[in-house]
Amino acid sequence: MLKEWVFQKHNTMSILPHHLSISQVLSLANTKEAPWIKKRRTLSNKRILYSVRSDFLVYYTDIWYRNRNPDTDRVFQIMKSIEQEGEPDNRIYLAWIKGVYGNYKLLCFDGNHRREALIRLYRMKGFTCWIDLDILMQVEDIDVVKAFRRINMGVSVPDVYIEDMEQETPIPLEKTTVYTCEQFVEEFRKRWKRVLVDKNKTRSPYCTKNELVDMVSGYLKKYSPQEILQWMEEIHQLFEKEAVTSTSTYRLCKALECFLFYYGVKHMKKELEVRAS
Repeated sequence: MLKEWVFQKHNTMSILPHHLSISQVLSLANTKEAPWIKKRRTLSNKRILYSVRSDFLVYYTDIWYRNRNPDTDRVFQIMKSIEQEGEPDNRIYLAWIKGVYGNYKLLCFDGNHRREALIRLYRMKGFTCWIDLDILMQVEDIDVVKAFRRINMGVSVPDVYIEDMEQETPIPLEKTTVYTCEQFVEEFRKRWKRVLVDKNKTRSPYCTKNELVDMVSGYLKKYSPQEILQWMEEIHQLFEKEAVTSTSTYRLCKALECFLFYYGVKHMKKELEVRAS
């Protein structure tokens, strides 16, 4: 029952409930109880356009597993634009994927920088605005792949996380490039906790997550994560011995407990190539 889903009024807008299923929350569109969600029109038998208050994104959306995390610098640029204009420039594309992903999150497969900017604005400043959501309804992962390709048809997307999209048939999650890379990143962070940064670019002795993924994705097709981590352990020890102790880079590496990128990312790539040859 709707009355049991805890709707509260704040001024003239009800507070958005946090723990509904996707079917429940979408069914509230165009009702008096939920002025924060409106169903605009059906675009096809699988696509429906909704307009929502942007705090909806906080509770009912997540990033599609094939996408990388948004770049922090770009997110902050979009935040400034949204604050200035009062709203984002474009819609956000979401998918309600059947099966393993559950029924409690719509996965964003295009527009994640806008999505992240709106989430941060809400959490940091309580800012909300209206945003259009183009939602694929109860589809398979391969349907999202095709939609992503359609939207980005004229854009070069050299991201290893979507190379599996070339397959005409769905690939099990645990066999995808993104799953393997994410598992590796998780193990890497257990060993070297502070050296990865959430930025588009960085400098020695740091490394971005995207740079790390690009560095190891090819090797993960031939070697186990443990083998690559062992190579990295050897490189870390080698670079620590070679490092000039009087430099600021040495002191920073020492504080980070990681010398892998003492000479920079390019040098690290060369060392990996030597060990893989």
